[in-house]
Amino acid sequence: MQLSDTENKMVARLRKEQQLIIRLRWVRLLVAIVGLAACVYCEFTLIEVVRSDPDQFSLFLVALISPFICLIFLGDTFAIVYILRYWNGKPETRLLLRVIDDFEKHDA
Repeated sequence: MQLSDTENKMVARLRKEQQLIIRLRWVRLLVAIVGLAACVYCEFTLIEVVRSDPDQFSLFLVALISPFICLIFLGDTFAIVYILRYWNGKPETRLLLRVIDDFEKHDA
């Protein structure tokens, strides 16, 4: 099986993408965990501010900031699930690259 130049470029790009996913998985996981911890800390800090001095400005601040903190929390949770799911790269891409390697090996 002979691949065209465009197809070879696409295969090279897929290989580079797979290597990048595997190389950066710990960094991405650490960033997502730190984001989760920051969200939890901010939420508890806001709750403590309201409990200690429940004035109108504090309640307004909590009502304004809490939804954004929750959205960031959900995004970080999704990121952790995504990172763990594709820990060794995307399986369909790995399979495709393995098939291409096998065809190239048998043609040589």
